Amino acid sequence: CRDVPDSFQNQLIEVLYPELAEKVVLNDTAFRAEHLTFVNVWPRHFEHGEGDQALRVNGMRGVSRRAYRSSTLPFFQRAEQMIGTRTPEEQSQVVIISRKLAPGRKVSNEDELAEALAPYGARQVAMEHLSVREQLDLSASACVLIGAHGAGMTNAGFCQSGATCLELTGRHYLQRAPDFATFAMVRDIEYQFIVADEDGDITHMRGNRGNDIHLGRPALDH
Repeated sequence: CRDVPDSFQNQLIEVLYPELAEKVVLNDTAFRAEHLTFVNVWPRHFEHGEGDQALRVNGMRGVSRRAYRSSTLPFFQRAEQMIGTRTPEEQSQVVIISRKLAPGRKVSNEDELAEALAPYGARQVAMEHLSVREQLDLSASACVLIGAHGAGMTNAGFCQSGATCLELTGRHYLQRAPDFATFAMVRDIEYQFIVADEDGDITHMRGNRGNDIHLGRPALDH
């Protein structure tokens, strides 16, 4: 895990897998393990570092992206077990996941979107400002979760059965639509996406960065 003790990964382990909290390994911590599994990595031999600090793994076992996706259901079921279910009355929030603080893939007129959905009680939320526990509780209480394509949409998997997830995306990210659609499918959540207009002059995605997106008036009115 990252060196920061209160990083997202470490908080997630503490909330969902408290029995593993003592086994969290920070980047600069020496450890010994009989078995290691790397997600989506296939080399038969792996070396990192030098001398006494070297990490050497022989006969490494890789996990494909397909197998990784198939493991999402137990993970989200564990989350529901730890945070509890919500009654229909409690599952009533319309949440817009804000990307204003993100380096890219923003909704350039996010405030207009929030204004258009204000009559439904929608509110913008910057997940960066919430703890992992707060993110899980918020997602579980959402009847509708809306956001641009990005890591924040992983919270769709923490929504309760019957909720709706609406992903806003652009043409650069269309091939990734199955990622969050998979979460929705295993959680019995309705998944929809809107291919929005692009805001920018990037012609080819570079370094996971494409254009921002912009919702036209018809989409906002609808």
